[in-house]
Amino acid sequence: MPDIDMDAILAQRAEATNSDDPTIATFVFARQEWVFPHPMFAADDWKDGLADVQKKGSKGEANDVDLARYYLGEEQYERFIEAGGNSGIVLFAVQDVMRQIQHEAQERPTRSSTFSARRQKR
Repeated sequence: MPDIDMDAILAQRAEATNSDDPTIATFVFARQEWVFPHPMFAADDWKDGLADVQKKGSKGEANDVDLARYYLGEEQYERFIEAGGNSGIVLFAVQDVMRQIQHEAQERPTRSSTFSARRQKR
């Protein structure tokens, strides 16, 4: 039996979020749903782009707005701002999604227990 069943994790996430795509995250603001790649499950090229934005920030050129634009994408971010949002709300949503996935992992472990069938066979 594998130590971690990623199929189970993604299936649990899809069920919990009522989504066919567990690699996205959503939040509601101004009675609208906003969508962004889940920071943990996003595609590697998206994560590479995020790292570039964050590197730019460490040099003092990028800021919260740059990060929020990257998460939501240019077009969606502009609509979000028009709806009264700001970058802090987006970044809060991203942090909350990360806290949720950590909580889910603790609540529904998908790792083999130390009392698994292998140990019980003794």
